[in-house]
Amino acid sequence: MNIEWNIERFEEVASTQDILKNSSANSEGHVIVADRQTQGRGRYARQWFDGEGNLMFSFALEPRCEARFIGQLSLIIGLAVHNALQGFIDTPEKLMLKWPNDVLLEGEKCCGILIESSLSSSGLIDKLFVGIGINVLQAPDDMGVSLSRYSSSSLMPSDVLHAVLGQVESLYTRFQNGEAEVLLHEWSAYAHEIGQPIEVKPHEGVLKGRYDGLDELGNLYLRLEDESRKTISAADIFLL
Repeated sequence: MNIEWNIERFEEVASTQDILKNSSANSEGHVIVADRQTQGRGRYARQWFDGEGNLMFSFALEPRCEARFIGQLSLIIGLAVHNALQGFIDTPEKLMLKWPNDVLLEGEKCCGILIESSLSSSGLIDKLFVGIGINVLQAPDDMGVSLSRYSSSSLMPSDVLHAVLGQVESLYTRFQNGEAEVLLHEWSAYAHEIGQPIEVKPHEGVLKGRYDGLDELGNLYLRLEDESRKTISAADIFLL
């Protein structure tokens, strides 16, 4: 399948995600890009700081799949961004993925991804709204790291945008064609290894253990200290 990307550009908005969600034209392929955001946000309503020369955008997909597959889609979006960014730095092997959809560059965050969805009356994911912020030229307030720090070439946010959208289209098409299991294996190849000590922070409390892989829906398996295994569907994790 081909996605017809309809890119709408703004100099400044409060949030590309909110502009997209409130648009009457937020069908699949609609993209909102802004040079600046004043109220950008990440997961759990955390503020996302942008900076001059960085990339902030949101786009819509219409997967029409069961809500339980949201975890797969989250990982696939992260994988798409990872694959796209490999072409813009001199040391692509320093990129890695951290569950659920963080993209790290030499252990530091270079990208933030926010995924929100709306459901149809039958319980299917009617729309998926994906907000992405990428530190292309700078890491605002020394938060995370920029791509430019690892690149000997001049980087243009517009080039990064088109590369990400190209990878999203490719992997999303594969997902729609039934390749979710293969894509999760590809995600795992770039992620933290089995046995990696991690700290998991769900909405309440803190859990410590070891990363023990993914289930078929993209949920994380946490191996606890007593060797029991817990399935995590939503949380922040920290590599120890």
